[in-house]
Amino acid sequence: MRNFKLLAISVIAFTVLGCEPKVTEQKPTVLTSSVTDVTTNSAKVSCYVTNDGGAPIIEKGVVYDTHSYPTISGTRCEAGSGAGNYYCTISNLKDGKRYYVRSYAKNAVGIEYGNEIIFGTQFIVSTDDITDVLVRSATVSGHIIKDGDIDIKECGVVWSTSKNPTTSHNTQRADGLTADFQCNLTGLQPKTTYYVRAYAINEKTVSYGEEKIFTTREMAVPTVTTTAVTNIYHTSAIINGHVDFDGGSAVWERGIVYSIQQNPTISDNKITAGVGVGDFSHKLTGLQAGSIYYACAYAINAVGVAYGNQIEFETDKNPEYVDLGLSVKWARFNVGADAPEDFGDYFAWGETEPKTTYNYQNYKYWKSYGWAKYCDDGRDADHQYVLEASDDAATVNWGGTWRMPTKEEFEELMKYENTTKQWTLENHVLGLRLTSKKNGNSIFLPAAGEYSDTLREAGFNGHCAYRTCQRVSKLSGNTDNIVWGLWYCNDTDCPVPIYTYVGRTTGQPVRPVCP
Repeated sequence: MRNFKLLAISVIAFTVLGCEPKVTEQKPTVLTSSVTDVTTNSAKVSCYVTNDGGAPIIEKGVVYDTHSYPTISGTRCEAGSGAGNYYCTISNLKDGKRYYVRSYAKNAVGIEYGNEIIFGTQFIVSTDDITDVLVRSATVSGHIIKDGDIDIKECGVVWSTSKNPTTSHNTQRADGLTADFQCNLTGLQPKTTYYVRAYAINEKTVSYGEEKIFTTREMAVPTVTTTAVTNIYHTSAIINGHVDFDGGSAVWERGIVYSIQQNPTISDNKITAGVGVGDFSHKLTGLQAGSIYYACAYAINAVGVAYGNQIEFETDKNPEYVDLGLSVKWARFNVGADAPEDFGDYFAWGETEPKTTYNYQNYKYWKSYGWAKYCDDGRDADHQYVLEASDDAATVNWGGTWRMPTKEEFEELMKYENTTKQWTLENHVLGLRLTSKKNGNSIFLPAAGEYSDTLREAGFNGHCAYRTCQRVSKLSGNTDNIVWGLWYCNDTDCPVPIYTYVGRTTGQPVRPVCP
């Protein structure tokens, strides 16, 4: 009985063990995980043998080439044997090339490949010149040596106050994708050391040039130049300047200083002309005829004021006149103008300086009780009808023998037998040209209008003030408020200039005459 039991157990055991299925060996499975540490000629490829297929891994590694799906018949990098993680550093690559890489693993059954990863090697980038280093900016040049088939996606400059800056630091992208490029770095701090590198990106790979160092300048006063003096006339001139560099602080005021003494400063005569860097100019007026002046451009920032070089110039002794063959010679342009088409300044009758508004309240010879000069009525009645030299805008501003014309001299100018009249444009400005029938010379009177509270009729009608006033005590309820004036208009209703009465507080242009 005992032997029977042992025989039965043996039969059962044999039956069970004899039914266990035999394991079939297969090719391994492998994964290409990532490509990192890419340079111009090398890269690190990380891989993982996920299953040995039931047989020992006798070889593993990566295969790579410049075409898709490389195999071990091409270029490979071996990484030993066994399952698990591994990596290969592939080298002797060409810069700027696209590569295809796959992991592989081999056992007794055969060889299997992992997924394919495409990557590009870095371009060779050089950090070239650093120029125009200022207080808050600098220009950095870079160069890309393109020796491959992968297009550049982006290039530029990275910088930092610490070494080895990357695109995670300050980045200035270059305009365009050229081999040679420049970047202007802005927003820098004064007197600070910066580390800078050129960079280029192709697909997902960033290439950097060698690191260079520069130090920004210390903040200072601006650099300013007095460039030229132009349009010099008897009482005016145009001074041109240029702010070359703001000193690292915004230029909040710039302009021209001038004087009859050398080395003028902002405590002398000062004319402002905007803010910031760049070119500027300003017209100086009210100068003395035949005088030597000194002028400088200036600029002010938070550090202080800076002056440009000094320019010396001399105003004309006498304004240019035109001889029309009449009893007096006529000036080529109005007081305050620099050319025949310029409107010039506007003067109330008996005043010698231009104003922004013209009314009774700011008139020189108006008092609360009436006129204080050139009148027939009131406590100051003087029965004068011709301006004194001290009240003649032409004499005071131009000097010499220049004066305002009388009514009779205007009448002589306008007579049919003396001149022809034509409305025309002079440098795009409308006005009346009067040409002498005696010698063919001419003058141009621009349609400058007149001033009261605002400028009126400019560009359409013209006015000119006389030296004489209308001899009348009362007119239309006004006492001595009337002066002679010339009125000429571009209208068929008034084809020839006429003489009219004008309120003495009205601002009118002045066209001087001389013997």
